[in-house]
Amino acid sequence: MSSNCGLKNLGNTCYMSAVVQLIAGQADLVGAIQAAVGPESPPPARRFVELLNVMCATAEGTILSLQTLRDAIFEDSEWTLVPYKAVKGQQQSADEFLTFLCDVIPGLAGAVNFEERTLPNGVWTPGSTTLTVGLAPGTKKSLTALLHAQYAGSDGLNPVVLGALPGLMIITIKRWRSNQDGHVAKDNTEFGISEPLQIFNQDGYCIGEYTAVGFINHTGNLPTSGHYTTTSKRGDRWLRFDDMKPAAYEECG
Repeated sequence: MSSNCGLKNLGNTCYMSAVVQLIAGQADLVGAIQAAVGPESPPPARRFVELLNVMCATAEGTILSLQTLRDAIFEDSEWTLVPYKAVKGQQQSADEFLTFLCDVIPGLAGAVNFEERTLPNGVWTPGSTTLTVGLAPGTKKSLTALLHAQYAGSDGLNPVVLGALPGLMIITIKRWRSNQDGHVAKDNTEFGISEPLQIFNQDGYCIGEYTAVGFINHTGNLPTSGHYTTTSKRGDRWLRFDDMKPAAYEECG
């Protein structure tokens, strides 16, 4: 399977391109989606699979358009009702778009479903497609350490409940916070990723390990503007996809 194709930015579509590239790099996940989506599936799901099929069948380095996918999403779904509307001066969110796709593509949510517990306040949001971990301002920590704290520090008031670990875990790092003047800005604290990413239960035992296969990165200091890119492991290479550049990808070493 070759999916090392670029996607053209159509104007405020980098959040779509980033999510598509993240998914397209996972051959098993792409196969499951292709098998699950049929003629009766919602139009956005059918257009999404059509785009994946073209990406898999097209020569490496080609630049493709996601026009039909964008049209199906905005014309045949409830997507425009989400908080970040795709209008001039505002940017939609990649993690909200991923959540939307999980709702309309059969089988996708089950492939990445995970219980969510937000640090540091311990608020539960069960059934989410993402695991949210918080970064304390002014600190530099590894993602592995955050996951250790996420699952090893259970108590009676904040029990850790783990179901079956999915084959693909998607982690969202929430980096928005309010400044003293009340404006929302991004916490640009640095963090590192140590592999393997280990998942611990409430007794401190490792119950699963993950290796990193892709990242979506947001540049910019505001939640309503900026740019999304994707770094994805394709075979034995790490490639960076940026839909604002003419090249399909950049080698990341």
